[in-house]
Amino acid sequence: MDGAKFENTVAFLPSEIFDCYNSTLPKNVFRSFVTWSCYEKFNSLEFRTWLLMWLPLIIAWKIRGKRHYLVIVTALMFEVLYFLWTYSYIFRERTLGKQVSQFAKEIITNTPGIDTEDWERVAVNFNSYLYENKLWNTEYFFFDGSSCQEAFRKMLLEPFSLKKNDFANAKVPDGSVCYTEKALQVYFTQIERKWHWINSEGFLHNKTTQSVQFSKHGYGSKLLWAFKEMTIMNSRFAFFSIAYLNGLLTIPRLRNSLHILYVCAVLSSMIIEYLIGIDKFRFKSMNLIHKLQFLSYITCGHEKSDETNWSQIAKRTNTYMFEQKIWNSPILFSDGIDCEKFFKWYFSTPVSSQASLSVGSTDFELWPYIKEAQSACNDV
Repeated sequence: MDGAKFENTVAFLPSEIFDCYNSTLPKNVFRSFVTWSCYEKFNSLEFRTWLLMWLPLIIAWKIRGKRHYLVIVTALMFEVLYFLWTYSYIFRERTLGKQVSQFAKEIITNTPGIDTEDWERVAVNFNSYLYENKLWNTEYFFFDGSSCQEAFRKMLLEPFSLKKNDFANAKVPDGSVCYTEKALQVYFTQIERKWHWINSEGFLHNKTTQSVQFSKHGYGSKLLWAFKEMTIMNSRFAFFSIAYLNGLLTIPRLRNSLHILYVCAVLSSMIIEYLIGIDKFRFKSMNLIHKLQFLSYITCGHEKSDETNWSQIAKRTNTYMFEQKIWNSPILFSDGIDCEKFFKWYFSTPVSSQASLSVGSTDFELWPYIKEAQSACNDV
């Protein structure tokens, strides 16, 4: 079936049928991601092979009757289990790689966008396809819509974005390029619609931000603000940090200059880790929609430029993230400078360097809108 013929036969599933199928998503069947993951591993051929390997080893141990032999065998078997567990992830990727065409067809049919809920229909249909055609041992290949979307981004979107000028040479099987390109076109179209919807006058609420206070008014400094936010977001970090410092200071007979220098070095490292950690938490707390909204504030804010545009962008983002219950306090950015640095480090720098930095944005679908925000900033 060629691409044109398939495109003409695309159709949506009725919502009633999808509601019925939606109950088969692993997230609605299993208690958690961990239980689903264990179920998948236990039903894999690798795990069953590993169990069968125990039988001859136990028989050999009974014959030898030596305790140290059992210890060595047990350690070896758990090491084998670790490698088999790791291989299962590779096998999952290979299975998906062989079915890229079908995966792309499901995307073309169901037209998912940036919302993870849109991908649940794709996940249900693709799970059923693999199981019914005996390409996977269970009917729970994808855990939820989010994992399905992430697989699409890693398998199709990332190769396309990094090799945009030579997509045919990317790691896409022969015969599936036409479906892949169509699926990407569908995805980008949905994101473009979401972008225009976010930028519409009806969605951009023009709330007054004069009453919104930055952290320096309430907490005195960014360090104290970062400590407060990190404690809320990850209380274990603060607990172990204080416990570690307390342990260093109370070690007997080590209160000399070298010990003090060591404690100061540890304290300085922890302060730096605090300031870096808060940025990582902020970036990871944002999903694609939140990042689009943030970029929209930047683009529209600089189109209506004034001397305090970054401060207004920071206040709007603070209000939005707090109202969406993504951030536990009404202060995401400490001030306009903090907001500008966050944008440059996590959005602007990776796009400008055309590389996915470990600390930067790997949201390739947002690159056109990041460039639009960059252009708006440069035009001011």
